[in-house]
Amino acid sequence: MRVSNKCIEMVKDFEGLYLETYKDAVNVNTIGYGITNADKDITGTTIKKGMKIDKPTADQWLEDCLNYKYLPKVMKYQKRYGFNTSQIDALVSFAYNIGSIDSLTDNGRRSIREIEAKIPEYNKAGGKTLKGLVRRRLAELHMFNSSIKSFDEGWPVLPKRGYFQKGDKGKQVEQLQKLLSWLDLYEGKIDGLYGEKTEEAVRKLQGRVRTTRNGKFGNKCLPWCKKFRK
Repeated sequence: MRVSNKCIEMVKDFEGLYLETYKDAVNVNTIGYGITNADKDITGTTIKKGMKIDKPTADQWLEDCLNYKYLPKVMKYQKRYGFNTSQIDALVSFAYNIGSIDSLTDNGRRSIREIEAKIPEYNKAGGKTLKGLVRRRLAELHMFNSSIKSFDEGWPVLPKRGYFQKGDKGKQVEQLQKLLSWLDLYEGKIDGLYGEKTEEAVRKLQGRVRTTRNGKFGNKCLPWCKKFRK
């Protein structure tokens, strides 16, 4: 098995291509698409200051690292989880950046949904939150969930007060329920009634958004959801 071109291109986009050695965010010698001496077992090369390579070498090193080093770090959990192709690609990208998925999965003790919820938390380097890592984790989360059908039902329009809450009803609540169902958070009927199941689904969503879990769907939730539209 090999990672897909989507995985390779995403890693390239986030790592960037550097044909001469540079220091990364934690002061490690790096070259190509994020290659360091941690990958010497694949490249057979010590990354040193002033070193230069060409693009074909960078491409080959990246593909070899993804397929022969980081893909096995994901696939060792395959019997436990039965990852689909999109999930494997997302987790290989994650492992390439972090080093493995052992911590993310808690060594196989977390559920798929718990893993999904944890992915955005890995956004720090040297103890500092980095915008690039925030974007990368969101992209990986999108890829992780990309087997879910695209949401094309029309985004719910928030009422004038700025949020939906328990007791609301109507077409826009129905659209909200469809959105929550698309995100694999809501399993109730699409009936346009903001009841307990809808409220609980919104609380789960708020846990992902890392905002107050009050069960009210508002202007912090909707923009976050739109990040996942294909």
